[in-house]
Amino acid sequence: VGRYKIIAEALRVVSVLVTAVRSTDNNSEVMSDASVSRFDPAPHVASMYAAIIPRLKAHDIDQEIKECAITAIGQLVAKCGDLLEAGQLPCVLRLLMEKLHNEITRMATLKSFTVIALSPLNIDLSPILSDVVHELALLLRQQSRSLKQLTLETLTALVKANRDSFDKTQFKFVLQETAHLVNDTDLHLTQLSLQLTIDVLCASPAVASTVADTVLPAALDLSCSPLLQGRALSTLLGLLKDLVILDVP
Repeated sequence: VGRYKIIAEALRVVSVLVTAVRSTDNNSEVMSDASVSRFDPAPHVASMYAAIIPRLKAHDIDQEIKECAITAIGQLVAKCGDLLEAGQLPCVLRLLMEKLHNEITRMATLKSFTVIALSPLNIDLSPILSDVVHELALLLRQQSRSLKQLTLETLTALVKANRDSFDKTQFKFVLQETAHLVNDTDLHLTQLSLQLTIDVLCASPAVASTVADTVLPAALDLSCSPLLQGRALSTLLGLLKDLVILDVP
């Protein structure tokens, strides 16, 4: 048991070291240029990747180690994805897809996908984007509130970062599943769902008619609720404003 704890803690240290070897420029959202830096992070990226990847591939391993490996690889790709060798990023994305399908490692994988999507490096997720979006949309049907919340946050990050890689069919599927969460039962999930809808509209105004058919009826029902308030209310108003601007029939 002690050995497992040491490995898990070492992976947590690696997650922190990634930020140390490749930070953002002056606390901005732009990653520092490795080519002009006095400190070359590339050799350390290679060694950290080599330390993480066996733990990420292993199946018969402690749960805590699995989660720490997923977190560490997410940080490594988000901070140093452009310094990985050819073939390493596709390998990582394929492994993360496997972890996403596994109920035990799903939550940690969602967090890593969010971190990668929000990376200033604009990591190319197009090879797996279709599969990820389909899987995430289906997760919105699950009973777990925390899972649905994290899924909505991940989808929002993916839409913002990969808007050009989405197609209309993917957006439609996401909107259909999101519409079921727009109600006054859970205003926080409702707010996240409405914000995701706004981001989808921003990414692809052409899906406005789909929003009108799916999310808008639920949004109008919600507008009649005496429970509607706070961020859910302001986000709903933002969605209606966007639809008016787009002049949706």
